[in-house]
Amino acid sequence: MPEIRKLRIQARRIVRDAVQCLKSKPAEINGIRPRAHYLGTGFQLTPSGKFLLPFERASVAEDCSHCDGTGRRGSAASFETDSRLGERFKLPICPFCAGIGSREIYEDESFVDELESAAEKLGCAVHQESSAPFDFFLVELRS
Repeated sequence: MPEIRKLRIQARRIVRDAVQCLKSKPAEINGIRPRAHYLGTGFQLTPSGKFLLPFERASVAEDCSHCDGTGRRGSAASFETDSRLGERFKLPICPFCAGIGSREIYEDESFVDELESAAEKLGCAVHQESSAPFDFFLVELRS
């Protein structure tokens, strides 16, 4: 499985290349200045290559191998009492999936978050069309 750091570097590279494409396009095409660049589909871009929906997690995404899909680390023997919660117990969040319960979903979310962050730093935004929610575009922002 790819490391999160490598995924973030890949996301920044994709955004940087798309910004260069936007800058290299002609100033106007038939009187219209291009302000968006197609990045690709989520099937091409995201590490899992899947279209993961929250309600389909159990059937599509694999459970985290470290916490068996619970998002928490430890067993009943390692429960800690929290005096503010009375008899409730807390387990530490699984560091491998960040408490999501699936490493695939964590990698996909981290990748898309980094795409959005890198685009914002360069004065752009990552946009997904409502008619095609799995197509990603880099959109140039202007004030």
